[in-house]
Amino acid sequence: MIVHFLDYEIQSDNYSTSEIKEIFDEKNRFKRWMKIEVALSEIESEFDIIPKESANHIKKIMENPNIDWEKVAESYRKNFNSLIPVLDEVRRLCGEPYNNYLHYGATTQDIIDTSQMLEIKEVIEIYNRRLLSIKNKLIKIIEESGNFSIIGRSHGQYAVPITLGYKLAIWLNEIERHIERLELWKKRGLYGQFGGATGSHNLLGEKGILVGEKLMKKLGLNYSKISWQNSRDNIAEFASILSLINGSIDKMSGEVYLLGKTDVAEIREGKTKEAGSSTMPHKKNPVLCERIGAISYHINAMVQVILNTVSHEHERDPRKLWAEWLAIPSLCIYLDSILNNMEDILTNLCIYPDVMMKNLNKYKNDIISEYVLSCLSKSLDKKNAKEVLNNIMKISKDTKKDVIEIIKNDSKLCNYFNEEMLSIIEKPYKYNGICEKIREDILFKIKKGGKNEN
Repeated sequence: MIVHFLDYEIQSDNYSTSEIKEIFDEKNRFKRWMKIEVALSEIESEFDIIPKESANHIKKIMENPNIDWEKVAESYRKNFNSLIPVLDEVRRLCGEPYNNYLHYGATTQDIIDTSQMLEIKEVIEIYNRRLLSIKNKLIKIIEESGNFSIIGRSHGQYAVPITLGYKLAIWLNEIERHIERLELWKKRGLYGQFGGATGSHNLLGEKGILVGEKLMKKLGLNYSKISWQNSRDNIAEFASILSLINGSIDKMSGEVYLLGKTDVAEIREGKTKEAGSSTMPHKKNPVLCERIGAISYHINAMVQVILNTVSHEHERDPRKLWAEWLAIPSLCIYLDSILNNMEDILTNLCIYPDVMMKNLNKYKNDIISEYVLSCLSKSLDKKNAKEVLNNIMKISKDTKKDVIEIIKNDSKLCNYFNEEMLSIIEKPYKYNGICEKIREDILFKIKKGGKNEN
């Protein structure tokens, strides 16, 4: 019986990708736990903590274990510990006396926390690949279409002209920062766990530190000499970074959604497989943008769950741990899904520069007001300049005449403007500040691999 969207088979790609779900597949997680147990027994034998014969036997059994999954499932129905049912089955396979040395000096949380870090390490590799893909797609669009003029908007209304390249360079800059954030977190947050019941190595003593260091090195993780069983800030920081990435992707998809509305139509989500309406054949719905928006809510919800686990009770609090362990897979899978969708959106993005210019010209009297005021202010004080501007705008609205026409037909007004000023007022797309310079600077720095802005 399949009831959760992430486990759907027919609609499997709607909210997840098979690549990342493979990481969190139940049996793959069990295998990862056993990989850690085998590595632990090998290293403990090197320190003469357990017999080498036992470590070799455990490793041999786990190379091709004949696990009775039905028996494991039955055990889980009786025992609610996260690890014991799997551990008991492996102990059965290993047999006496070797099974006495399996999981020696470890606790359940050591194995599951370390396993989760191995999962996160794989997840980050996928995210890096997707973010680099999004970065490169943005660079391509900025290089090919970046000089197109488009209306800048603030407070949901028309502001001043900008360029598409400037708009997307802001997105590009964010994506680059997210790549840097993940890389920095790997260095300071990717730690395995090994310390026993309360992290204090009561059973192994000082040898426990040596075992932990060598174990994590073998697994490709960092090791902290002090336990983080009840210090979940590293995981919370990871979740927070994912929340930031989610925010950027949601913003980008939301902008494509808004600019693709029928009455704007400057940019539109384009797909090889069109998503129409069941009743209105003329529609081409932005389903990927919509899907990102929907999943974004769930990502933020999972992040909030994880942030709540930082407040921990005593040396270990399963209420918080299980909440985190439940949230991490969904969070990681959902974020991968929206990154994958954003790759598709950028690959097939439809850009309409003629519509952008049409909208600019249609509302040029409004979007050029700042520039007209600045021109007037060169000859008049700010108060009088505003009064003159307001009068010009009122005449424009009442008579349906363009601002440029009103100025040219008024000899007094003409005194405040030179030919260059009049040219910009007539063609407001020229009034875009230093958008091109900023675009070129960002492209140069990011392509060169230099330090990111901000």
